[in-house]
Amino acid sequence: MSTSAGSQWWLQIDGATKGPFNHAYVVLRLQSGTLSVKTLACLVGQSEWRPIRDWFDHTVPPTPATGPPAPLVPPPVFTSSPTANPVPEMVKWICIFGLFVNPVIWGMSNLSCLVIGSSFSPESPLFGLALLQDVAGFFVGLGSLILLFLGALQLKRERALGITLTLTGLWIDVAWGVFAIVYFIVLAIVANVNPQANHWATDDKSSGQLGVIILPIILACGVWEVVALVWLHRNSRSLALTCVA
Repeated sequence: MSTSAGSQWWLQIDGATKGPFNHAYVVLRLQSGTLSVKTLACLVGQSEWRPIRDWFDHTVPPTPATGPPAPLVPPPVFTSSPTANPVPEMVKWICIFGLFVNPVIWGMSNLSCLVIGSSFSPESPLFGLALLQDVAGFFVGLGSLILLFLGALQLKRERALGITLTLTGLWIDVAWGVFAIVYFIVLAIVANVNPQANHWATDDKSSGQLGVIILPIILACGVWEVVALVWLHRNSRSLALTCVA
């Protein structure tokens, strides 16, 4: 592409926009070898950046330099399109928890319940109540598992629905965890009212060792869910601005 001798140029030199320079100055620098034909240049008044060799033939004889050009504002150089609102690290961890960690914890918890069994003896009148709690816990946990999984998928796609699904799943998990602890404490108090009755199941050392391993993991998972729940409640409005429905 040829240009006139009166053209002026912006140049990208050492990562910075410099100029504007007149046509003769650019040609002189090209002929002296102090300016590469690969240097990005933009014609004053335009916004397109190209290598100098794409604009004009640098062998054209220079014309007398004119006076210094009037101050101009260089056009922007677009190297990439950065994300306007980067996703917070906490959201990424919530997605990892919902997609991978929570399903594993839920599976380990239910598997341990099958292996360890109930804390109450089948002969105890409290056995049925404890079994009812285990069955209800399975379905409640499954429901929150699905909600957290779907919520994580929506959050990865930056959709506001993910916040609603994740909050609902966390609330269900946390509320059920508190209820399960209180429920078990009540059953234990009732069982200890009459210590002569055979309420508690026979102690199994292997089951006890498994419970010692699983219980801290479940408690740590519960603490994480409380932290994530509080964080989402505090930041859900700002997150909604970056998500699309």
